[in-house]
Parts: sequence; structure tokens; C-alpha cells
Amino acid sequence: VRESEAGVVKSNVGEVVSLSEQTKDKLVPKGKRGIWAEPYGVGKYYLNPKAYEITIVSTRNHTVQYTKSQGGDEQREITVRSSDGFTFPVDVRVEYTSLPENAPIVIAHFQDAESEALSGRLHSKVRSVFRNNAETLKALDYVNSRSQQESQSEEKLAELMLEDGITITGVRIGDVGD
Repeated sequence: VRESEAGVVKSNVGEVVSLSEQTKDKLVPKGKRGIWAEPYGVGKYYLNPKAYEITIVSTRNHTVQYTKSQGGDEQREITVRSSDGFTFPVDVRVEYTSLPENAPIVIAHFQDAESEALSGRLHSKVRSVFRNNAETLKALDYVNSRSQQESQSEEKLAELMLEDGITITGVRIGDVGD
């Protein structure tokens, strides 16, 4: 396990734990059969690959952009509708990470920290948060309160994604409509 990584262990051996001993994310204590709640930090570990599977989770910051010009890690811009009926695009950048202590939750929910399921969940929640925020304001009020929209969106998104083991570190709004 290298710097900026956490190693999540899935044990195929050991005592099977009861449902009451598992966390809500179906994690088990170290030494038991299943996905261990405690990840490995930086270091070299000698494990029998038939008995233990280790999944490396990056703890670096990741950025996803929702913008007109798609390419690389960019997604299609977010289109929102204001309370006064205007529909307009919003360019957004979301920064996130998985803290080492939350890496087992990410693996329990998605099997892989780079999975399409994780991306899909993030994209869905980002779009939902921005659309819900916009529908409560008139178009000009939305444009004029950009910093407030950023902080509201970051707070709500952080709350929603934490249950999946993802920590939102920033939400930035770029261009807002024409």
C-alpha cells in the first residue's frame, strides 16, 4: 500500500460473524470473514491471495467537471430550471476523496473505488442537488447568489455522499447560463 492509498481487505477465511456484529455497511472486524472495517495503511503486507483479497483505494482528491466541452473526466453540463420558469446550464466542478477510514465503505458499496456505479451515484446526486436548489429561486437570484449556491450544494452533497464513504472537498460553480 503506497502513499495516498488505503488497502481494503476482504477475507475469505476466518469466523463468520452474525448480522448483529456487522456494521450497517456489512463490514466485519479484522480477522473475521468478510470486508474488514479497518483498512491497511502505507506499508508492505504479506497475505495469501487465496485467503485474502486486497483492494487498493486512492485517497487522493478527484475532480469531476460538468461543462459544455466534454472530454476526459468531464460530464455534460447541468441544466436547471428556476422558479420563474427559465431553463439554463450551469458549469460545475466537484472535488471529492475517500478518506482512508472510509475506504472499506466504498468497497462494500461499489466493489471498486473507480467503478461506474460510484460515478453514476455521484453524477445523479450532483445533478439532483443543483436542480433542487435552482427550483426555489428566480433565475437572476440564482445568478446573483452563486457563492451561496456553492456552499449550499457542497453541504447537501457532502451529507448525501458520506453514506457511501465519499468526502466532498469542494463544489465550484463556473459559468451560469446565457
